[in-house]
Amino acid sequence: MSDDETFLTFDDVLIAPAYSDIESRQEIDTSVDFFGTKLEVPIISANMDFVTGAQMVHAMRENGALGILHRFYENEHDYYDEIASAGQPLFISIGVREPQKSLDFIKWVVNVRGIELAGVCIDVAHGHHAKVAQMVEMIKGSVDDGIAGLSVIAGNIATLEGANFLRESGADGIKVGIGAGSVCTTRTVAGVGVPQWSAILECASIKIEYPDLIVIADGGIRSSSDIAKAIGAGADVVMIGNMLAGTDEAPGEIIEEWDKSTAGERKKYKRYRGQASFGSNGERYVKEGIEGMVPYKGPVAPIIQQIQAGLRSSMGYVGARNLEEFRDNAKFVTVSSHTLMESNTRVDHYE
Repeated sequence: MSDDETFLTFDDVLIAPAYSDIESRQEIDTSVDFFGTKLEVPIISANMDFVTGAQMVHAMRENGALGILHRFYENEHDYYDEIASAGQPLFISIGVREPQKSLDFIKWVVNVRGIELAGVCIDVAHGHHAKVAQMVEMIKGSVDDGIAGLSVIAGNIATLEGANFLRESGADGIKVGIGAGSVCTTRTVAGVGVPQWSAILECASIKIEYPDLIVIADGGIRSSSDIAKAIGAGADVVMIGNMLAGTDEAPGEIIEEWDKSTAGERKKYKRYRGQASFGSNGERYVKEGIEGMVPYKGPVAPIIQQIQAGLRSSMGYVGARNLEEFRDNAKFVTVSSHTLMESNTRVDHYE
């Protein structure tokens, strides 16, 4: 990473159109192999407490995507109950504050309770850390039946050095993104992070030498166009939180409040928060996330369908019939600050 290099966000780039002979977008394949499981859409629901519980895991599976169960439960028994109801095989999340306790929990889930795990996500704010490497090595070094050979995802990181660090520790997949999430305040509190599109581009370059490493773009996603840009930059799959928060399948109750902008109208919301907020981590640390509400969005299925349609559209513009061709064909142009204004509609319209 060069000090004088310019780093870019999703809004700073566009995908240049290219020759295509695709007659119908229905012939475009958006599937990806994710540790032996075929995903029809390269999407993972974020392992956040108001995004992915057991119901979201089921919904993502039914819609050709994947959900990684969050880890922010009050106690291990509540976590186990959620694991047991989420179906198998399953990706779960763990922390690194007490590595041996986390490892023992994985062993208990697999060997004592008999739950089949597809993999484990080591979920921390700063993945380029000695404790994360220790946790990966402990899981990979285990000889317990059901633990040996378990796929391990680790993160989050935002540099090529961080990606190599996790790969060298034994991680099978890495989560890329620090400070880009809609409820994350790491950049304003700590001044730390890398603009997300450039972070993905740099970290995904590790696949030139290590093509089997799975790169997950995590953070900053607001639309299907950002998902296309993330995959075009080299990500295998994209993790989304805000786009899925507020759906029926997301944990939490529907909250009705009066809309002050209209007389007598009530609107529906659901809770959403960053996992470095006080609500999820207690008051032991500096707060690096906010907690609030997002509009209620209904079922998750139409959102996944819209994402797939948008991604197919992007792929069609560069003549790509599958995601591998899309990564090869996608060529990016850097744009000015005025491009965002030009790109958006500028006429009053009706839904």
